[in-house]
Amino acid sequence: MYLSKEQIKQIENRVRASEVEEGSLFVDIVDHMCCSIEERMDNGNSFEQALREVFEIFDRKHIEDIKIATLSLTQNKFIMKKRTTIIGGIAVATILAGVLFKQLHLMGADIVFGFGILLLCFGFFLSLMLDKVTILTNNTLKLASILGFLGVSAVILGTGLTFLRFPIAPYLIGFGSIFLVLYYLIINVVKNATNKSK
Repeated sequence: MYLSKEQIKQIENRVRASEVEEGSLFVDIVDHMCCSIEERMDNGNSFEQALREVFEIFDRKHIEDIKIATLSLTQNKFIMKKRTTIIGGIAVATILAGVLFKQLHLMGADIVFGFGILLLCFGFFLSLMLDKVTILTNNTLKLASILGFLGVSAVILGTGLTFLRFPIAPYLIGFGSIFLVLYYLIINVVKNATNKSK
């Protein structure tokens, strides 16, 4: 059983009266309530009865709690994104400074360059991985993302250490390449499984 436009409008007005601003949260709350009401109507309840029951569950305080939780989550995402951008900028600047020092034959060029590479791998890419993993709900995709970020980090770290003539560099590039292949395989398996389910 589907709701009419007039019934949906009535639900929207009730949600709007709870001081929920127009936007994605408003749409999500209205959609969730519509589904709950339709489910109750499928079980034999009238629209008025289902509407009353749903709004008893999702009262003004409950909706306010959802608003606060959503705002907190949005702010956390913004902070994580800003933190990752700052770390990435510092890492790139440090690497470029190391390259410049190397060209000018200044002391400490290798140290500056190496620190930039480490910051890029264990700062920027680690933050990027944590930001991505916290959003994903599929455990297989989480594993794939971790392998992908570890693979990229290992390849970049190995490449950077190659310029510094570290003997471990080829092994890091090799392990990183293996992780990237595993990432590619897992992503394709998940994609194929999703396409088949459709």
